[in-house]
Amino acid sequence: MTSPIAFLKSRISPSMRRLVGYLPPYRWKIALAIFFMVAAGSASGLIATLLGKLTDLGFYEQDPWIIFAAPIGLIFISILHGGSMFMSNFLLGNVSQSVMATLRSQIYHKLIR
Repeated sequence: MTSPIAFLKSRISPSMRRLVGYLPPYRWKIALAIFFMVAAGSASGLIATLLGKLTDLGFYEQDPWIIFAAPIGLIFISILHGGSMFMSNFLLGNVSQSVMATLRSQIYHKLIR
């Protein structure tokens, strides 16, 4: 019986393994992009939670401050969600473009030889 890691290594094509080999110099950008993805996912959940709580407070307890808190909270969470999505897409796009530029320059140098 083989280990799961050995099984996965045998299933991944050599081309994909070579391509993944270009990613380690960008591990901090990838980690930061994953952080922003988690933040965006959390913000999505916060929007639903905030709307539920504010609706309960507004209808059942009839607090007047809800009229001001609801739009401000939703705007803040929407900005957090949008900014997090933008940053994760920007960072991952930056990494993919850098890897693509590296691949193209290597191909060009091999063609010149």
